[in-house]
Amino acid sequence: MIGCVRFDPPDEDSLRALRISLEQLSPRVVLRPDPPQLALLADLGRGQLADARHYAATLQGCAVSHRLNATIAVTPTPTLAILAARVAVPDVPLVVGPAGVRALLERCRVSWLEPFTPLAPLLHGLGLRSLGAVAALPAAAISARFGATALQGWRLLQGEELPLVPLPTQPRLGLRQVFGSLVADRTVLAAVLRRMTARLAAALQRRGVQARALALHLHTDSGIASAGRVLASPAAEAATLTPIAAGLLAASGLQDGVERVDLLVGELVPLRGEQLSLFVTASAVRAERETALADLAARLGPQQILRPAVNVSGLALAEERGRLSGWGAA
Repeated sequence: MIGCVRFDPPDEDSLRALRISLEQLSPRVVLRPDPPQLALLADLGRGQLADARHYAATLQGCAVSHRLNATIAVTPTPTLAILAARVAVPDVPLVVGPAGVRALLERCRVSWLEPFTPLAPLLHGLGLRSLGAVAALPAAAISARFGATALQGWRLLQGEELPLVPLPTQPRLGLRQVFGSLVADRTVLAAVLRRMTARLAAALQRRGVQARALALHLHTDSGIASAGRVLASPAAEAATLTPIAAGLLAASGLQDGVERVDLLVGELVPLRGEQLSLFVTASAVRAERETALADLAARLGPQQILRPAVNVSGLALAEERGRLSGWGAA
């Protein structure tokens, strides 16, 4: 199952926060352009139609919590998910199982799939106005008439598509609190968040890192209420993170009792930086060289590393005024 959230391009912070929320559902989240909008895809794994509807409701909740005017779809493949999100209407997620793919493609214009966009006038002239009509043609006919690129698009319509391959995610830390029963009291949830934030802040400082993003996921009977925020500047102190976590609780739109709380800090960066000099001084180079030679002499023995000396006083002949001595010798 592939979930798709299709929306107008938001500001960078909102997009990053939405992606953090979706990565709670799946480690495989990919952003794809779908002009004039964007499509955020998540591989939700295998499941039944009921699972797909549950995920669709959760994705809708994520979009609402981030104040996006988005359309939601869950289908068997990424290409079908983007197409279904085009067909869907706001606030009404569209779930399409294998049996509904043909009906979905009949509702999609040929110009909606990139390999067929430049061929749209020609396809229309042949009476092929929907992707469903194109998908019904034999592969040999597509290849012979329109070429390899069109054949690749035809295969996408048949469900022949590689799995999502996301970029590696940045390191993050998280805590989870599971309740024995549903908790609806906001005061209790706020107190739990304060304790979790304090523990996360201590963990950040022990590791010598600080966070640039914070995400909250509240698991309820009806789905997951999520909220995220990218910080104006990195932070690792409980005094800074606690009010932000409280703001995420208020922004999550929570209406039901909570059975589990996940609090994540992400986009970790070093807590303290070291300012490196642009130019290295001669004395620093000399000291580094002396340290390296002393280390070699300790390993190999003083007579294996020789130090040159010139202008030695007390020697009558000029050619004798240079000598080699073992490292450390007087």
